Amino acid sequence: MNIEFVGKEISLSEPFKELVQRGVEKLESRLGLPIFARVTCAEEPSNQFSVAIHFTARHEYNATSTADDLHKAAHDTLAKIGRQVSKYLEIRTAGL
Repeated sequence: MNIEFVGKEISLSEPFKELVQRGVEKLESRLGLPIFARVTCAEEPSNQFSVAIHFTARHEYNATSTADDLHKAAHDTLAKIGRQVSKYLEIRTAGL
């Protein structure tokens, strides 16, 4: 697993990075494939935080969420990607 964190005019704490890393590790274990992920975080003008996650593992997955808390935005983004992974696995399993 390879994760690249990008903070646009924001510093990212170690607990935040660990939270995202655990989430990506879970997705990696579900897919059974190595993941390269890019996590981009920014503070929006309205005191909101946005988190975008893009990763590739034989298929591309993208999600973005905005919330008043950086950790909540990360949770929401990981949940969105989790749903994408579930749909991919369901289609892949049905195709066998």
